[in-house]
Amino acid sequence: MTDGQSNDNAFRGKVTRDTTAYFLGDIYLPHPAIITDEIPGKLIYNLEAPLTRETRGWPETVNLRCEDDHSVATFGRSPAAVCLANNHIMDFGSAGLSDTVRALEATDVAYFGAGAQADNCRNPLLLSIGDQTLGLVGYVCPTAHPVFASSKHPGVAPIDVAAIARDVATARGMGARRVVVCLHWGTEEVELPRPQDVHLARAIAELDVDLVIGHHAHCIQPFEVYDGVPIFYGLGNAIFPHIDAWMNYDEQGRPGEPFRKRQYYWNRPSLGVAYDVDTGSVRIDRWSCDGTTLRLVHQGVKSPELAFRSPAEYEARFKRHHSFAVWRKKIVNYVRNPRWPRYRHLRSLLSIAREARGA
Repeated sequence: MTDGQSNDNAFRGKVTRDTTAYFLGDIYLPHPAIITDEIPGKLIYNLEAPLTRETRGWPETVNLRCEDDHSVATFGRSPAAVCLANNHIMDFGSAGLSDTVRALEATDVAYFGAGAQADNCRNPLLLSIGDQTLGLVGYVCPTAHPVFASSKHPGVAPIDVAAIARDVATARGMGARRVVVCLHWGTEEVELPRPQDVHLARAIAELDVDLVIGHHAHCIQPFEVYDGVPIFYGLGNAIFPHIDAWMNYDEQGRPGEPFRKRQYYWNRPSLGVAYDVDTGSVRIDRWSCDGTTLRLVHQGVKSPELAFRSPAEYEARFKRHHSFAVWRKKIVNYVRNPRWPRYRHLRSLLSIAREARGA
């Protein structure tokens, strides 16, 4: 961290409303939701779907969209900024992204992490909070299957340590007191970060950054403090109702088949991170959402901390947990919709069991 704070001080210092950036995880608002508790400071979250009425979807993905911007109806105000660095912001192509940008600019909401190559996907964004300047940058892992910006169309920026270092240096040169790196990564429905993501996060923490915020897994993942930098591997879903959308649009933009997902019990909890831009202090809050209502469960909690004894030990533990997460999802789906298993289901379960034993 730029002021050389100790690991402990990062979580013990005072968090003041006027100098606080408040980070939430994935938010998808096809309709307004209810917030039962006030969110302090400048609100920043991952906008997980474009704000558009465009009907031509991007091929070979699940296509999410919000026909209207429901942020004010939900939060009582617009967010200060939204991260667009995710795998759904291009679900309705360049037109959908353009509509999103127009909607955000109409309500004076800043954004970062997606755009044209020529403007570096809007990285970095500088945001004034109190008397301080906060730099924000956002990137997406290839395993999330995003649409990366190219010479032919806009999109998002990949996670690349060298590129992040350049963007962080740019933000510092433009006067940023603090710099926060937002990363869309991880394995969906799995509560542990991938081993390669742990190594990557630690490399990024050494780039003169102050905070790392992760999302995409749709469940809470642990945090750690590395080299004085708090790293939140996954904040989870802040607001994410059941999904009823289309998927697999063809090259002409026509929908292929419906996609429906009922959220799981592990998708409900999420973390909120209150970050004081003046002092560098952090407070962790725990939230819960049933798809329509977001409630503050506890303010100032101690989130699960990452246990990383050695690369080999963590790799084995991650494989075991990944197998558990796959089994858990299959069992919950079966309880919801009991049916005779087919041969391919049994073969899949056998493969998972073998992987778990091999770990």
